Amino acid sequence: MVLTKNGETLVCVPIGLTNVTSVTIPSGVTIIGDYALDWCQATNVTIPDSVTSIGIRALSEGQLTSMTIPDSVTTLGTWLFAWSYMLTSVTIGSGVSTIPANAFNSCNRCITFDFRRATHVLTLNNVNAFSGTSANKEIIVPDALYDDWISASNWSSSTNGIVDAIIRASDYEQSLA
Repeated sequence: MVLTKNGETLVCVPIGLTNVTSVTIPSGVTIIGDYALDWCQATNVTIPDSVTSIGIRALSEGQLTSMTIPDSVTTLGTWLFAWSYMLTSVTIGSGVSTIPANAFNSCNRCITFDFRRATHVLTLNNVNAFSGTSANKEIIVPDALYDDWISASNWSSSTNGIVDAIIRASDYEQSLA
């Protein structure tokens, strides 16, 4: 695991961290490096508000069941959650502006992609960001951005069910009641 604080490497642990059920990234860490928690067996990872960047495959192929990306994060790496077969929900903070290619590739149990905290329509670098995800997925967006979101480039041209999965936050909340 490679974490950066004040421009210096804070921690370096081999890929595939095992015998751990929970990981809390220390406060003050600003970058979670490429492959940092790749193959990590933790079901829970807590990211502090100091983190601004999460690298390539930083959270892929692990045992995460849900994840919240804090509002402080502005950059996500490609293949971020790829092959995270246990992942069922992801909440993306307001700082993220782009969903990178293959971000959720083969997260076949992930049903909830929550973008309610977004202040604008996120750029979707490639429609393959959602390849191999559940056909029953719900991409939850703020009510005020719904029309813009479903007509945005790449989101609207998807051939793998992305636009059909986009729902208003208020409709989602009513479905839970």
